[in-house]
Parts: sequence; C-alpha cells; structure tokens
Amino acid sequence: MKGGRSWQRLHLWTTQGIAVQPLNQTTERIDRERQLGIESVFGNALAELIADDSWQLLMPFRIGYPTVQANKSPRRSLQAVLIG
Repeated sequence: MKGGRSWQRLHLWTTQGIAVQPLNQTTERIDRERQLGIESVFGNALAELIADDSWQLLMPFRIGYPTVQANKSPRRSLQAVLIG
C-alpha cells in the first residue's frame, strides 16, 4: 500500500512537467523465472544493479523531463463513471 501511494504521489508530479513511466517488465520476468524454475537472468541482473541485499524492488520506473510533448490521455466525464 505504501509503495502504491508513493507511486501515485510521484505520478502527480507529471503536472509539473516531469514524465514518469512504470517499467514493470523486470519484475514480471523475475516472477516468471521463479515460477518456471529457470536460471534467474533478470533476478541476477537486478541484484547486481542494486548491490544491496537489504533493498527489494517494488516498482521500477523511469523519470525525467520529456523531450517531446505527449498527447493528452482520453478522459471520461464524471457523469460517465458515477455509479447509481
């Protein structure tokens, strides 16, 4: 929960001209390697990158200033999502 809340707060910074993008493929690949019982290529690469066993990856992302203007995401009206 704390990780998700932190991500939400960070993501709100996009209104300040900062761009963020989740990079969840790494964690998905680590989970898949464990599930299949195969060599931990992504897990080992991540462990080498972090180089500290006391840290655990929760949600990797990239952050920075965009070099091009992104298109706005389509949004539904408030009335379209209200229930009842």
